[in-house]
Amino acid sequence: MNRLNKKISELKRKKRKALVAFVTAGYPDIKSTEGFVKTFAENGVDIVELGVPFSDPIADGPTIQYSSEYALRKGINLNKILNSVKRMRRKMNLPILLMSYLNPIYKMGMKNAAKKIYESGADGLIVPDLIPEESRDISRALKKYGLAEVFLAAPNTPLNRLKFIDSKSRGFLYAVSVTGVTGKRAALPSQTGDFLLRLKKNARRNLKFLGFGISSVKQVAEIKKSVDGIIVGSAIIELIKNNKGQKRIKKLASFMQNFRKALDS
Repeated sequence: MNRLNKKISELKRKKRKALVAFVTAGYPDIKSTEGFVKTFAENGVDIVELGVPFSDPIADGPTIQYSSEYALRKGINLNKILNSVKRMRRKMNLPILLMSYLNPIYKMGMKNAAKKIYESGADGLIVPDLIPEESRDISRALKKYGLAEVFLAAPNTPLNRLKFIDSKSRGFLYAVSVTGVTGKRAALPSQTGDFLLRLKKNARRNLKFLGFGISSVKQVAEIKKSVDGIIVGSAIIELIKNNKGQKRIKKLASFMQNFRKALDS
């Protein structure tokens, strides 16, 4: 069992809702990213998603696009991110998943990428532009090293396909709250409740974590009974963008603590 599997087992045993934090690796620089992950580990986060910057994203809204472009201009790439994970592993045991579009993985080579991800100490992979039907090669490579492979399901995913995606995911199921891109939203769409109900009834293999648009503790209070965890991304990137130095770290710690309390209350 890797760190993610152990964490999932712990969440089930304790009946605890997962708090998942996304941050773009290398924004504003790789050292800062490592500091953010340390802050996550110390303030109630269960799982970290490290975003691999890519020039042509299809699922990212303006906030994450901005952070990715910034990191790319600084020369961040997959190898540098994997080396960063190695450094983080010397200090913390928090489950870390890479969230990458297929191109950087494909360029490195499926087998080689899986091997390097494993050797870095990361625990799995989320590829937003890869569907299960076309994932055979990367799935085999990840399975060889016991790495998680997380697929996404959206509110407009047909019922049979929802079950299929759940059957192919290893780790958890990434539930997308909107039929759109990432980004802070004042309120989640009205159909989110119905979608979560369908998930609960029909996707029973994996825990379901909801992401895309979650940015306030009020939203958490509204949906936490219907999900096994939440994923926060754009709101974190905005906080990082709008603050500097120790003030940024203090605000980030407080932000995650508030979400943890909202999930636990």
